[in-house]
Amino acid sequence: MAGPDRRHAGDKSASPAQEPAPLGTVDSTESPAIAAERARAQNAVGTVPSSRTVMEPALDGAFIGAGGKAYSPTTPHSQIPPILPSDGRKPRGLIIEVNGIMTTGALQLKDMQALADKTGAAVVGIHNSTAGLWMDLKECLNDKLDIGINPPVDTVAHAVYDAVKRGEHPVLVGHSQGALILSRALADVRNRLILEDGMSPAQAEELLWNVRVGTNGGAAKHYVDGPQYAHLVNLLDAVPMATGAGLNAADPLGRPAKGARVRYITEAHLPNNMPPLSDGVSNFLARAVDRTVHGPQDVYWDDFARWVDELGWLDERTAVGGDR
Repeated sequence: MAGPDRRHAGDKSASPAQEPAPLGTVDSTESPAIAAERARAQNAVGTVPSSRTVMEPALDGAFIGAGGKAYSPTTPHSQIPPILPSDGRKPRGLIIEVNGIMTTGALQLKDMQALADKTGAAVVGIHNSTAGLWMDLKECLNDKLDIGINPPVDTVAHAVYDAVKRGEHPVLVGHSQGALILSRALADVRNRLILEDGMSPAQAEELLWNVRVGTNGGAAKHYVDGPQYAHLVNLLDAVPMATGAGLNAADPLGRPAKGARVRYITEAHLPNNMPPLSDGVSNFLARAVDRTVHGPQDVYWDDFARWVDELGWLDERTAVGGDR
């Protein structure tokens, strides 16, 4: 059973009157791990890694905003400058996006920009850093079993709890492992509302109904009741079909939540713009899967944006601080 938010005590958020100070900047031309570690080196003991293949623990669980700036996990998401649609239109609502495995900060930035352009929303990211394919897969298993600490889980739980207590209507979007992170975090929020705030399960579910959750190629089978869910599944994508909501009612281990919507698409592409093998075989394979059947930009965002329009999730009520 999931426990309450593991890191909600001790809010270190900045004053609402000021833009919070970023931890650093994700540099799209340089390894984001190197950029993040360099930014943190001023306040941390140690040396900045010089290897292009260094992983990015400094970004794990951090918020990512406009300009690739990374912010403390306890920063209120309403204070983070979001990524806006690139055509200059006024954004409608705010999306909090969580990425999947084998995704650097630089790649998440591109996914966030594409999501903003497709949906017309402002987008803030919560980064799920990569430690390489096998470590990422191990972390997915831990998330499924709800064991160990995964910083993005705590960041999501902290943000959602604060949002629903303020009467907001957050829109969460998770891709691949990002859906697992959302599933685990929402269970933490529900438990916190019951154990700390004294709500009944029914009261907690009623409050969580204000949360809208969109999963795209999600790797989670089980979600708590309460939030409004929209699970988008590519029938040719093994991730949601084998480990997520793909089989829906036919899966005895699955529970996409009461009232959850599941929509199926069938889409596959020839891989293009592939990275060189010198960047690593596992990275090459991950990008090949993304380009063909699993990627947010290549497969899911177009259909998800149309679905969000149908659902009406991005109206004025979803904006931070908007009325219910």
